[in-house]
Amino acid sequence: MNLTHSSLFAVLALMAGIVSAAEGDLDLSFDGDGKQTVVFDGTALAFGATVASDNAIYLVGGALGEELGTPAGIAIARLLKDGTPDDTYDGDGKVFYQPYLGETFMRAAAIQPDGKLVVAGTALVQVEPITDFDMVVCRFDTVGIPDPEFGDAETPGCRAVSFDLDGDSADFAESLLIQDDGKIVVVGSASDNGFTRAVMARLRPNGSTDNTGPDAFGENGRVVLLADTPASSILTGVAKASGGRLVVAGTLSLSVDDADMMVFRLNADGTPDGSLNGLGFAQVPFDIGPIGFRRDEATAVHVYSDDSILIGGWAERGPGDVQMAVAKLTPDGAPDNSLDDDGKVAPTFCDVCADARALDMTVQADGRIVLAGPVNVDGAEEDFAIMRLMPDGEDDNSFNSSGRAFVEFNLDGASRDVAQSVVLQNGRIVVAGWAEAPGVDTNVFAVARLESDFIFADGFGFDDE
Repeated sequence: MNLTHSSLFAVLALMAGIVSAAEGDLDLSFDGDGKQTVVFDGTALAFGATVASDNAIYLVGGALGEELGTPAGIAIARLLKDGTPDDTYDGDGKVFYQPYLGETFMRAAAIQPDGKLVVAGTALVQVEPITDFDMVVCRFDTVGIPDPEFGDAETPGCRAVSFDLDGDSADFAESLLIQDDGKIVVVGSASDNGFTRAVMARLRPNGSTDNTGPDAFGENGRVVLLADTPASSILTGVAKASGGRLVVAGTLSLSVDDADMMVFRLNADGTPDGSLNGLGFAQVPFDIGPIGFRRDEATAVHVYSDDSILIGGWAERGPGDVQMAVAKLTPDGAPDNSLDDDGKVAPTFCDVCADARALDMTVQADGRIVLAGPVNVDGAEEDFAIMRLMPDGEDDNSFNSSGRAFVEFNLDGASRDVAQSVVLQNGRIVVAGWAEAPGVDTNVFAVARLESDFIFADGFGFDDE
């Protein structure tokens, strides 16, 4: 290999840049500063993110329309792997779509093998004679057009899913999963005579309800969990387990000030898998705080190859003190003592941090656990917060020296930046949410990318860089 002085200098400079980039630092190859924002015509909130096979990043949520009084609609942005908007996606890298009568927003996203984007959330589908919110699942093609082969005739590309328990009409989707057979599982909550119920639905790949045949799901393609319990519940995470089974996680509210994480494992047809704790259900209390301050809530779930289960969320530790939390269960539902000796950990994010909630979680290939959400810093501002733990629950001090990182957007002095989702992009950590922007009640999509095992995970970069 024959290198000129100039090319040798370039190689050395590249290597120096790689070496100097520490895990947990903003990745400066992402839009120049490690951060990107996407502005819609009206205020916009991103709740979910996913990464395509070409390393493009999708951000999904809701935004107000251009005209005054236009209800919030589906908002999607697609960024190239370097953080720049993808102009091949609807011309400017973003889509606004309002197929329903009222407020519509997406909470979660996943990519099909053919590259189509599936999103799930909630829409106001009726205002008279009663207000009716339904779960909504939509599919878009690779250039941002709603897929007419999916959904209802009146709302091309989108399918509404209603539960309407006991005549109530507030059904909300929180997370989704695309199974290996292409079926789409959506989880969330449904109102029921003063309570909320943990619910899930499954659709076939064409958007029709999975309610017939030998592998039909639940009752009419729907499952209601803890239906007769005098307590409210919600599902916020779903993951695949072995043998076509599903694991879902969420929160069981015992009272206004007392709640526990919970997890279910279900057979492929939606029936409880009794090999988990004898009931297909496990309740996970942290109960760190004093009585009156014991709300422990789950927001995400991960299933390992051995069917052990990791739950992410937060635990209340006292007045004004909420911290990110993780629990791990063995395949049979017992506490997994490989995580912090008792299967649970809720470390303090920082000495001046309050209300540090993990709204999402992912697990790296090496088993390290990444949590992300908003954190209130010294009562003065709200930042993206990222925590990385070792597989045993200890702080990962190779990540920003403390296992914790903050990301501030602070657009023109605004101080509220709210992380909602975390995903991995070829080994790097991508955190998405929204940032407060100048103006009254104005927010924009916001995303940041952090270094994470850069050399070892990426082989000095993305494959075609």
